[in-house]
Amino acid sequence: MPQTYFTADTHFGHTNVIRFCNRPFTDAEEMDETLIANWNAVVGPKDDVFHLGDFAVRCDPKKMANIFRRLNGRKHLIIGNHDSGATIALPWSSQPAQYREISVEGQRVILFHYGQRVWNGMRYGTLQFFGHSHGRLPGCRASLDVGVDSWGFTPVTLAAIRERLALFEPTNPEVDPAGPGGALGVPLPRPPVEQPSEEWLLELHEAWNGLCSGHLGIEEAVCQAGLTSVEELAAAAERAGLPSQSS
Repeated sequence: MPQTYFTADTHFGHTNVIRFCNRPFTDAEEMDETLIANWNAVVGPKDDVFHLGDFAVRCDPKKMANIFRRLNGRKHLIIGNHDSGATIALPWSSQPAQYREISVEGQRVILFHYGQRVWNGMRYGTLQFFGHSHGRLPGCRASLDVGVDSWGFTPVTLAAIRERLALFEPTNPEVDPAGPGGALGVPLPRPPVEQPSEEWLLELHEAWNGLCSGHLGIEEAVCQAGLTSVEELAAAAERAGLPSQSS
């Protein structure tokens, strides 16, 4: 019987993600081959895989297309901030979208690249899966990061996700926005973040340098930094003390 799998943040072809996320690979080639092997070890030709964004980053389009062809299953994309036009143009089994609501084994699931605090149907048992955080954003009883950094660099089933969701203890239903049963649960402890992360500052530095040198266009640079406009990018670069374009 065909299975449904979820994954995110593979970052095929992205050398720097190894350093950013402390991935156990020597280079992008080793990372890509491991991700492909792990994917095909669990996903069959008739299975569905929902990829929740950032499929490839700075990957040659021909190489990316070859990687895509090597991956088993019917592949569906939820667009992430690093997904370029070349990524979106790959022959996905359904139209790539920013957001989707699906039903898997009778379970309603919200799919979005980013973690959400509230979502449609959360009071009635709907789950929400996301990526983007590379395992750094704690989950809860109804929402979880399905990215490869959280799951041994392998796509994961709904059954496995439910097992991990069950580890969260319910909160007081009187104050839990998810209603009776405490669907939000008690999040894992997380240290306060007072400064931008080193990972994001490196992404910002690369994006700004790429824009200033002409190696990246405005849209590419803004996307690389995970921002929404070139004005926001310039302001972030100024706050980080990066040299201006005129320097």
